[in-house]
Amino acid sequence: MFCPAVALWIGACSLIVPGPDDFTYDLHPDAGPTDSGVDAASTDAGPGDAGDVDAAFGDGGMDGGPIDVGHHRSVITGGFLHTCAIRSTGAVACWGSNERGQLGDGSTTDHSAPVTVAGLIDAVEIAGGGEFTCAIRSTGAVVCWGFNFFGQLGDGSASNRSTPVVVSGMTDAVELVSGGAHACAIRSSGSVACWGANGFGQLADGSTTERFTQVIVSGLTNVVELAAGDAHTCALRSTGSVACWGRNYWGQLGDGTTMDRSAPVTVAGLTDAIEIAAGFSHTCAIRSTGTVACWGQNF
Repeated sequence: MFCPAVALWIGACSLIVPGPDDFTYDLHPDAGPTDSGVDAASTDAGPGDAGDVDAAFGDGGMDGGPIDVGHHRSVITGGFLHTCAIRSTGAVACWGSNERGQLGDGSTTDHSAPVTVAGLIDAVEIAGGGEFTCAIRSTGAVVCWGFNFFGQLGDGSASNRSTPVVVSGMTDAVELVSGGAHACAIRSSGSVACWGANGFGQLADGSTTERFTQVIVSGLTNVVELAAGDAHTCALRSTGSVACWGRNYWGQLGDGTTMDRSAPVTVAGLTDAIEIAAGFSHTCAIRSTGTVACWGQNF
């Protein structure tokens, strides 16, 4: 069965990766604070869990009440020319292009079969960007590796890294996304921090200056999910509204304009979103009715 690396998440799918140690994942949206979601069968949504679909929707599933979608953690991710997956042990395996060290094995050699990311044994979520990769550890810390010209590894430098380095100051991440050259994380407070490229305002700190360590997204709270495109980012609030920021040339921010934004703007007319996903220059959301709304580039 084909399992998309970036998807509007409903139900589950299975992934088999060939290699020296074949491994199979059942991917469910049940990942708790230290649970990668691998072989997860529980439908009891605890703190930080998405639980099953009914539990995730809560009272807001179909009747317009408060929406509680939890945090959907990805255990497999596709970057620009590479792929990474979390093993059931918490280790991470990557394969594909490795020119910038984005496979995390200490080399810059391409690999057509999975190689183990050095020193990472407790990953709970992973997010691949353009030639870099980031992961949340079970402690809430975030590590990144690969291309770092714009500071997208968040370690305060611009040096490429072929093994994981710690994102400075991040200790309580609960969800993570990577864009073309930036990354963002939801913190346990419901606020969002971002780092890396910022030429279109995709870090939402009110500037267009690259940031080599994390900055807090201005005026954004109660965030339950993130989605990142190439140079834009969107956040789903617990109310069901969606805010976006960054590049807007094709209208991918959904605010009715094509103006880039360095602070969050609200997606027009969307008040009941329960899931969001972003492509290179477009964004989509599932509504509580089960319908899907999209905006941005359409050709």
